[in-house]
Amino acid sequence: MASGLSLRAVVVGATGATGQCLVGELLKAKTFEKVVVIGRRKMLVPEMYGLDQEALEKSNRFEQHIVNFDELNEENGKAHFEGADVFFCCLGTTKAIASRLPGDWKENFRKVDYHLVVNLSRYAKSAGVKHVSVVSSMGANESSMFFYLRSKGESDRDVVACEFDRASIYRPGSLCRYGTSGLAHFVTQFIGLRTEKLAQAMRAESENFALDSSKFNKVEYLASSHIYALISADEAKAGPVAEAQGSDAAASAESSVTTNNQVEAKTEEPAAGAAASEGETKTEETEKMSGEKTAIEETTEETPEAKEGEEETTEETPAAKTEETPEA
Repeated sequence: MASGLSLRAVVVGATGATGQCLVGELLKAKTFEKVVVIGRRKMLVPEMYGLDQEALEKSNRFEQHIVNFDELNEENGKAHFEGADVFFCCLGTTKAIASRLPGDWKENFRKVDYHLVVNLSRYAKSAGVKHVSVVSSMGANESSMFFYLRSKGESDRDVVACEFDRASIYRPGSLCRYGTSGLAHFVTQFIGLRTEKLAQAMRAESENFALDSSKFNKVEYLASSHIYALISADEAKAGPVAEAQGSDAAASAESSVTTNNQVEAKTEEPAAGAAASEGETKTEETEKMSGEKTAIEETTEETPEAKEGEEETTEETPAAKTEETPEA
């Protein structure tokens, strides 16, 4: 990690697998002095991060803003982003969830995966946020014949159009969700990226940008190869900033972050060291699966009307178009 940072983050979609892990990553990193979650209900930080959530909330370092997304507009929506440096968006829903709501499931799906993502990004930009980091999908394309990938591509396009100083669009393949078990976990742990690792990459990349924004492109689409490179670079550093701040080790870590940014933006091969250290066998062949087949998509937030406790988990594969994937 990098030293000397006091970042403020807003996270939406924190009740899902990647969002939960991301909040844990941010709170564990001393580079983030404030983490705000905007959601329909409260979330719990995963136990694996070893954090005292109650103490963090009492100290006001961690805040949860419970909202009705239908009632947000540019004025009251912008207020949730005031003073933030980076907006992390891990929103998404599924056909299964969207189909249980009144009306056409496709419209319900777009209400979250397109309208809510884009509108919140606009509120963040209006509030002065410089960096947006969005979890999208491998194969997202506004011209796709598949509804899911087309919706994701259109969302990515319009988030980029908000003109943030930096837009990081994450397009991973299959994800091995934190806390899953059974057949889905058995399959995805061998071919997928673990959600806690995606969260690690998102946290590290936001720190890198804050350290030296001049080294970054305005827009970056981060495929799995880029994500693995971020993880590898982060794990190669001397250690957490919490242990290195004010020391020579911190200065060395900061130098490593800025230097390794070139690898993050340009590398085309997954970092072997990171894959080996975590037992992950993700390869470039996995990313080149035929057609526009999407992976088990990390999803994190229901529509505001969705029932309590119904957590979004996966998205249908575009090849099946209307068949929902098993929950992972």
